[in-house]
Amino acid sequence: MLSLDTIDAMQAALDLPLDPILLTHLSRRIADTIACDLEALTHIVVIQPGDSEDDLIEAVGFSPTIDRIDGMPIDADNPPDWDWHRYCASWWELGYCVGDSGFAFLVMIPDSDEIDANLLNLCRTYASKIVWGGPA
Repeated sequence: MLSLDTIDAMQAALDLPLDPILLTHLSRRIADTIACDLEALTHIVVIQPGDSEDDLIEAVGFSPTIDRIDGMPIDADNPPDWDWHRYCASWWELGYCVGDSGFAFLVMIPDSDEIDANLLNLCRTYASKIVWGGPA
């Protein structure tokens, strides 16, 4: 898992040997963060094969599969409480605003069967797909 909680960590991640699609996607999200002057209010988490839902809970303090308000599992009667979601070039992106300061977690999850089944099922069941053709 990549846990990028500072602008320095975000920019350093761009020098890692990452999948080219992830690298492009991450570059765009970091550029958006800088353009909106939200560097100090953004924590990007990139899920990788082998990471568990518990690992994500440790990184951000909650699970996307559980409603943050009532603690109930996400299901047809209790939809996800993310603030935005999308699918871009084989990656799911889940955004969670926390508090009134503008702070947000951005969770990036590859659409791969190597990923924790609970997280992947959540993404595949509820997230919208937005077509993104790759680097501009």
